[in-house]
Amino acid sequence: MPAQSAIHALRSELNIPEDELANDDASVVLQSLLVAASQAQDPEQALTRFGAIVKSSEALSGLDAFSAVPTLLPLPYASAFRLLHDIARECSAKELIVVAQEQVARIQSLQEDEDDDDDEIPKGEESLSGQTERLLQIYAQAIPRLKKGKRTSEEVLEPIFSQLTAFLSTSAPVYTPQEAQAVFWQLLGLVRAVAPWATEGQPGPATDLLYSFIKDSLAAFANQLDGDIAQRALAKQFPRLVMPAHAGASEPADDSDVVRDAWDVLHELGIDGARIASAPGLAALMLLAHSQTPQPPSALTTFLPALLASLQTATALSSSLALLLTTLTPLTHQIPPPALAPELALPLAHLLPPIASAHPSPQTRHAAFRALGALLAACAPPQRRALLRGLLAAPDMPAPMRAAGVGLVKDAVLAVLGAPGAAPDGSFVEQFAGVLWRVDGPEGRDGEGLEAFFEAGEPGRLVESLGLLYVILQRDAEDKLGVRSHDVLRSLREEFLAPLKARLEEWNTVDLGDAAEARMQLQILDMWVHRVLDGVQQVEQGL
Repeated sequence: MPAQSAIHALRSELNIPEDELANDDASVVLQSLLVAASQAQDPEQALTRFGAIVKSSEALSGLDAFSAVPTLLPLPYASAFRLLHDIARECSAKELIVVAQEQVARIQSLQEDEDDDDDEIPKGEESLSGQTERLLQIYAQAIPRLKKGKRTSEEVLEPIFSQLTAFLSTSAPVYTPQEAQAVFWQLLGLVRAVAPWATEGQPGPATDLLYSFIKDSLAAFANQLDGDIAQRALAKQFPRLVMPAHAGASEPADDSDVVRDAWDVLHELGIDGARIASAPGLAALMLLAHSQTPQPPSALTTFLPALLASLQTATALSSSLALLLTTLTPLTHQIPPPALAPELALPLAHLLPPIASAHPSPQTRHAAFRALGALLAACAPPQRRALLRGLLAAPDMPAPMRAAGVGLVKDAVLAVLGAPGAAPDGSFVEQFAGVLWRVDGPEGRDGEGLEAFFEAGEPGRLVESLGLLYVILQRDAEDKLGVRSHDVLRSLREEFLAPLKARLEEWNTVDLGDAAEARMQLQILDMWVHRVLDGVQQVEQGL
């Protein structure tokens, strides 16, 4: 008999006498020998030999899945993984499903009992993600071998997938991005393996169940699987703004994007982009962001609630920024660009600036800033101006964003000046002079006043504002923006430039010690003040 032959060989391999582990039930003896192998001095080698012997003796099916799987699942050895793979292929499918469900419940209970401790799995055991991968592989090999009987596919799968979905939602926060990718990849493998058995080639409730399982799992792992999709979108839309990789460095390959892999599985299920876009949500948003198919502007309206939730909670933030970049940036190249609806532009314009100025990741800040710029450029001119003024005038706006916001105004100005036949913007001075060309901060011109000046980020903002004014003076020969009038130029000189020049002259007498950078910022600002004063004088002489 295969089992007896395997038992004899294993006793010899493990140096276990015939009178030990005696039992008439071969499966009990095999399980005892399995435990002995797992506790050997070299468990990796002992389990490798155990697997080889039971396979060569055709005794795998004689193993008791209810005992073997709990023994092997936590073991941190490659040989345990290989043996589980063989057991999942040979042992009773029904028993494997039951024991897998028991193990999922055990691990979930262990997590709950640890009271939110990050170290849920006992030391020396396979990681939570590793055990999860093994369980998904067991399901992938066992489910297609199940006999449905009078039950439908969805009746068989629903309790399995419901438990897995709840389990993954609970365990997802403790996974690293690499662990989440590995688990999700195994999950896609499970769907692939089960799909032919479940759907029998026909779309229906089973297909819907598999689709929901992928979406729910994707949402659970949203932050870990989000990846660098925003940086990829940024590099594609603004290639000249992205620094090239260092020599010898390699960028992530496309096939490392497991969310994009999900598209392949969904296509195999007969689910296309139109269906995904028709049911907006977090998972669908991520799928669209990772798709290689450009989305129409209408997708932003459809997905607005999901986008707002993502931006507010920083969940799948990279996907949201990527979708905004790939959808909005092409609009800015259309002549004339289509005007976004206010109900779409307004909430996005309020949520993007804090991300662009305060997010801890420089790459995310850059992506959010470019998305904000594309959003504003796609607005109708009056709305664009109103949003820009609100951005610059907001009292709680961080200093970096106040300076960067001037750059967004410059983009709008250049769009007006560079458009042949563009209508004059007589409201520009009224809307922007008071928020651009002023000096914020305390009036003190001593050391404390200078310190407050730097803390408020005024040097950077003023350099940007002076640079914008200089561009207008040099390029707006037709006075489309209304800056070249006697009254406006006199006001700028007397109420902005002259007071700023006087303040800088007094601050130049303050001892800055070793603060070379601060001194350099003041020198740059002083240079711009003189340059703009000269520009104002030249324009006034020509009037």
